[in-house]
Amino acid sequence: MPTLIATATARKGLTLMFVSLFLSENKHTIPDGQTQKNAPAVVWWLKLWHISIQTEEEDAMAVEEADYERWKLYESEYWILYLRADDQRYLGRAYAWLKREGKMQLFSGLSIDELADLRAVLKKYEGAVARLWKPALMPEHFNYLWLGNEIDKHGGHGHMHIVPRYSIRRMFAGVTFVDENWKGNYTPHNRVQLTKKTLKQLVDRLRRELTA
Repeated sequence: MPTLIATATARKGLTLMFVSLFLSENKHTIPDGQTQKNAPAVVWWLKLWHISIQTEEEDAMAVEEADYERWKLYESEYWILYLRADDQRYLGRAYAWLKREGKMQLFSGLSIDELADLRAVLKKYEGAVARLWKPALMPEHFNYLWLGNEIDKHGGHGHMHIVPRYSIRRMFAGVTFVDENWKGNYTPHNRVQLTKKTLKQLVDRLRRELTA
């Protein structure tokens, strides 16, 4: 498992353990009555940590791919480009959503104009990611996937996944990203869900590059 920021749940467990040890240890070293006197302060401190941790957990849990406008990166005549907000194992992963309505849309069913526009969107995004990470850190490769497997979710509506691939680890906003499957299929992989704050930073930077 790659190095990632510690989860709020893990910090909560460590905090509870620390406070329990603090109270048990100081029962023998603090004069009689002192433990009870200090208990309200310790409880207040624990509550403060719990509120902070709970806020972090809610922030992470509130990240939903369905917040489409929040994760929108770019729009062309036939396509809308979104960040894949619920999984950023591959830093910068996105998908191009076909604006034409319909279900069970096959790649072979795209019109000449839709195909040409998709190619332009892909080239634009590749350039944006390359400029964002600088030449030395840009993705070494991209995977493009037209799957449509989650029919219960989108009815097979046409969209293409864009998955940057990296040979070495990358850092963004204090988070380490590792392509565990470099030189192999991008899946299976451990999903990485970032907080809304980190996702917003990523979206803002990509939007700037896409409109540059």
